[in-house]
Amino acid sequence: MRFLPILLCLLLTSSCSQQKDKWKAARPDVVKAKVIVLLDESPLEEAKVFLNSADGKNGAFAQTDGNGQGQLTTFSNNDGAVEGTHQVRITKETAIVHQTDKIDDSTGEPIVRVEHQSHLPKKYASFDTSGLSATISKEGSNEITLKIYSK
Repeated sequence: MRFLPILLCLLLTSSCSQQKDKWKAARPDVVKAKVIVLLDESPLEEAKVFLNSADGKNGAFAQTDGNGQGQLTTFSNNDGAVEGTHQVRITKETAIVHQTDKIDDSTGEPIVRVEHQSHLPKKYASFDTSGLSATISKEGSNEITLKIYSK
């Protein structure tokens, strides 16, 4: 009789863990995919690559490494991208922090101003002006090379 509460707890826990997460169930399938970003034919490190699906519902993201390569992420780390054709935009920025002479009254800390310096031509930062696209397919390597130019 004293094991009855334990048995009930185990049954309730196991039945809850078998239920499917409704948010995950509604997600479209993703396909493993990798991007390679070349600036003037050389690998571009620390670039941020954004994909926008044709329906605008499922974007993907990657940040490139020292070889200009990055694994795309849609829902969970490095899971890939939704199948189809995507618009692409690429950014590479450095944050420059400027200390001001002003003090925040609530914290007593100096107020800083952050400026973002882009290292790429402005056109690549927008889906509408980048001129870049990527097609993700269930077949094939899904290794997408994106060639961009500084001039």
